[in-house]
Amino acid sequence: MSSFEWNKIIASILTAMIIAMASGILAGQLVRPKPLEKAVYLPAGTEQVATAPTQQGAAAGPEPIGPLLAKADSKRGEQARQGLHPMPHLQQGRREQDRP
Repeated sequence: MSSFEWNKIIASILTAMIIAMASGILAGQLVRPKPLEKAVYLPAGTEQVATAPTQQGAAAGPEPIGPLLAKADSKRGEQARQGLHPMPHLQQGRREQDRP
């Protein structure tokens, strides 16, 4: 192919991109959605979440972690982690080639 043909191919691609971009801008100007004043559809449970802080009073934030750290026990954590293994197939003695 000669360089003139490559120029025509590249020009046609760039022209298509410019037309697509211009049509997107034009469509954005023609069609503008109106924001609603209040939600039309509220999923189940959203009304309860919205009213819960006002009934209990405004929460100041998350509860402090200090008392939880004071009650923490590392031996109890080790016991909870005892049954967990990141790769159970290796713990069961399966060979590497037996894995799926």
